[in-house]
Amino acid sequence: MTKRLEDPDRELRERFEALRASDAAEVGPFESLRRGALRRLKRRGRIGISPRRAFLAAASATAMLLVVALVVRSRSQRPSIEEAIAQARELQSWTAPTDSLMTAADLAARGASGSASESGSAVDSQADASSSDSR
Repeated sequence: MTKRLEDPDRELRERFEALRASDAAEVGPFESLRRGALRRLKRRGRIGISPRRAFLAAASATAMLLVVALVVRSRSQRPSIEEAIAQARELQSWTAPTDSLMTAADLAARGASGSASESGSAVDSQADASSSDSR
């Protein structure tokens, strides 16, 4: 007996081929669908972009260009040397509002470990100062 080798996917291929054939029979040619759609658009007078949308697109593009130009212009203007020095001095003397709290906490941690007896008095004085600031 000779064993005949059959293709295991033959039945699946045949089913897909039948499905494709039935789909092709139901759908008309693409060109006729395209022509019908163009005819309907011509009747409505809406081929291309509408004038309102064209105006909105142009106005949006103009607004974006204006914003970009203003940002680039404002970044390219440098302050005078006097203004830069004054700004540097302001930043140099600035301290964060919580700096005194952080220093007091740091000193309290060192005082708790018993490293120095002076740090305890410094903590008390800074804690008193920060509590009077918050009142």
